[in-house]
Amino acid sequence: MSYLDQVWSPSILFRYPAFLSAEECDEIRYHMLSSPTYTGTIIKRVGGPTIDTTVRRATNVEVPNYIHNLVGEKLANVNHLVNEHFSVHTSDFQRIQFLIYRTGEFFRRHRDVAPESAIADLSSRKVSAVVFLNDSSTAKNTFEGGMLSFIGRFQANGREFTRLDVAPEEGLLIAFPPNLLHEVVRVKHGVRFTLVSWFT
Repeated sequence: MSYLDQVWSPSILFRYPAFLSAEECDEIRYHMLSSPTYTGTIIKRVGGPTIDTTVRRATNVEVPNYIHNLVGEKLANVNHLVNEHFSVHTSDFQRIQFLIYRTGEFFRRHRDVAPESAIADLSSRKVSAVVFLNDSSTAKNTFEGGMLSFIGRFQANGREFTRLDVAPEEGLLIAFPPNLLHEVVRVKHGVRFTLVSWFT
């Protein structure tokens, strides 16, 4: 489907400010800087998981299990709100990924779901979720750039536009349809901390 085939309203995005407190974000960032890392993969139209730094340049972090449990409990608590907003039924979510984007890193435009894929994790996603763990004014860790940007046809107040940018905000949860084209704009300076998951 072309990114111009469907008209979206900005209200398609589900915003939940202070999903995580400043103290929780600080604790998670601390562990992200001191935990083992690995290179995450992407899945292209043909083939299985692969590493392609021309498309995605970021670092995955394997944080302690109690951090997964902390965030997982909070995701479970907003599941009903996500279902109500998107008129879907989800009862679970995929393993949370903790991501660091350093200066110059990015994730080019992509979708989070491929219904025809034989890979269950990719085909079963109903709602994508991103949580910002810092922003341009966070006391201990700041960054510039790194905007979460949606690409498509958006219509509001009688006008149409082709990009919808979400400014990072510490603790903010953003949820959206996984087939909505989006990208992480290149980080200009500093380190961008986020976590992502997908409701299924």
